[in-house]
Amino acid sequence: MFSGKKTLVKRAAFAILAFVLFMGCKMNDDDEDLLTQLLLLEASRRQTINPALIGRWADVQSWGYDGYTVEGSRITYFSDYGGGEVIEFAGTIRHFTNFSGSAGVIIIQYDPAHKPVYYAEGHWGDPAHILPLKGDYNGIYFKGLNPGISVQMGQAFLQGGAEETSLEAARAAFTLEREPMYVGYYGTYLPQ
Repeated sequence: MFSGKKTLVKRAAFAILAFVLFMGCKMNDDDEDLLTQLLLLEASRRQTINPALIGRWADVQSWGYDGYTVEGSRITYFSDYGGGEVIEFAGTIRHFTNFSGSAGVIIIQYDPAHKPVYYAEGHWGDPAHILPLKGDYNGIYFKGLNPGISVQMGQAFLQGGAEETSLEAARAAFTLEREPMYVGYYGTYLPQ
């Protein structure tokens, strides 16, 4: 599903570490600084939103459309199936992890006025049967990012709610390993 290719930065960090360990050399302060900088660079690369993902992405069908608007610090999920475009949910991006160059997860904290609404089974659309959210944090997974062409995206969802109560809990929950548990269907979206 997601590529597990090592990056050049990982290889460089590993090469420096392997050289030190296998050659028995003592690291001096400059070597430690370089290794620290390489490890920090890799960590920041994994937690910085992929610029190719920024923009408006939609899946347009004859009966309507849905999609995501991804900005540097915000994401909005919208739809229009005949009644005009509505915001289904929106939030501030609190964490971003790249699993590869074309896949990852965006963790958002919902805006108070733009949280998703879930209904009890068999009562869709009935305000008397709205289910409370477990928390305000959720993960938006993406894969197959082909810059300027398409991306597949899916919100983490579980019966009873996938939301988490804190950023720490969300970071622990919305991982590559747990993605199959949360996303049963990905929509394919094109740039708009």
